[in-house]
Amino acid sequence: MGWANRITLFRIALAPLFATLFSLLPWLPSSALFLLGSLWLVLLVSEASDVLDGWVARKRGETSELGKLLDPFSDVLSRLTLFTCFLLVGLIPLWFFLVVLYRELTMTFLRLLLVQKGIVQAASAGGKLKAVLYFLVSLVGMTLVTWPTLAELPVFIWGLPLLLAVTAAASVASFWDYFQVYRRAA
Repeated sequence: MGWANRITLFRIALAPLFATLFSLLPWLPSSALFLLGSLWLVLLVSEASDVLDGWVARKRGETSELGKLLDPFSDVLSRLTLFTCFLLVGLIPLWFFLVVLYRELTMTFLRLLLVQKGIVQAASAGGKLKAVLYFLVSLVGMTLVTWPTLAELPVFIWGLPLLLAVTAAASVASFWDYFQVYRRAA
């Protein structure tokens, strides 16, 4: 197994670590500063490793069919973990979480159907935009977890719902692009 896939597997391991640390916040208020710092570290390392694994794969010539499937799988685990945590504390609404959940599960299913046809679809421009927007939602969510009083500022009162709506729209649009690839292959 190449370094790129090892980095991706490491990112997969970060998802349950994030969830565990996040779940400890209410139980260990005296350790909140340490836990928040650790959550930020896990989030940023996870994001950096998402970029790094692709770069390593291309630089070392380690692109593989496994990596093309493993990378989006690790993205789904990471995002669903973060967004589940944010949903549980009321930072994102259920409708947004369900759009992301349904999109990601359906995409995983379509990827499997395409693999059966011998096609491994690489990320599209729409998928990359969606990933950037997911990252922005993650940053805003962690900012509000870290500094909850900021939620009262107009930029968050108006900006977060707008960001969620744009992100959900981009998520659906990128799914539609992928679905078109599937339809042409079917």
